[in-house]
Amino acid sequence: MMMINKEEFAPSIEPTGDKIHRLVRAGIGLSPMFSGTALELLNSIVEDPYNARRTRWLHTLTDAFNNTSIDMERLKADVDRHNAVLSAILKSTDIALKTSDVSTHDALVQLILNSIKTNNVSEELNSIYLSTISQLTASHLALLRLFKIRDRYKSGSELPKYEAILRQEIEQCEGVSNLIPSSRLLSDLHSMQLIFSPESSPWSSGCTNYSTMMLSEYADGFLAHLNAI
Repeated sequence: MMMINKEEFAPSIEPTGDKIHRLVRAGIGLSPMFSGTALELLNSIVEDPYNARRTRWLHTLTDAFNNTSIDMERLKADVDRHNAVLSAILKSTDIALKTSDVSTHDALVQLILNSIKTNNVSEELNSIYLSTISQLTASHLALLRLFKIRDRYKSGSELPKYEAILRQEIEQCEGVSNLIPSSRLLSDLHSMQLIFSPESSPWSSGCTNYSTMMLSEYADGFLAHLNAI
């Protein structure tokens, strides 16, 4: 197994974030409205934190590779799979550099590793999975896991009671922020078609019955690919 030396990171092309930062600096420099103070402020907000975030992500990814047995020669011999893995790495890096959310980084790493280990996930499906990750927060991911393991309400006349029980489960769910309304998180998952109510589910007019919902087939496959539970 080939080990990767984390101390030898030296990108051969200018990352998009660096390019944007350089162009903004140039724009500020050309404007008589701004002084050197503005440039210093931009540097303090963007430059150093961005480089630190990039380094952390590359180290995280490298550690994951080094801790996993990867047959690089076999991977290179499979052109389609090799291209799918490369695309997953490049797209995951773009997402990772836009957030400091550890749960998102963990999900991205797991997706890349599973892309290496399995050959039954196409580049197209990986792209859809990555698009989903980019729209989710740690709270969304925790809530998806909760829906995977909880018992949904299927029948009877006590729907309000079970809606209240679901809200309590969400409040007690590790990883779900108490600063975000549960209704917002649930609405997001529903609108992304990650959770749904099967036909013949109990129904009440005037409200969305989240306690009757379950993971969609896509969401189930998405979580399975991430090894999220």
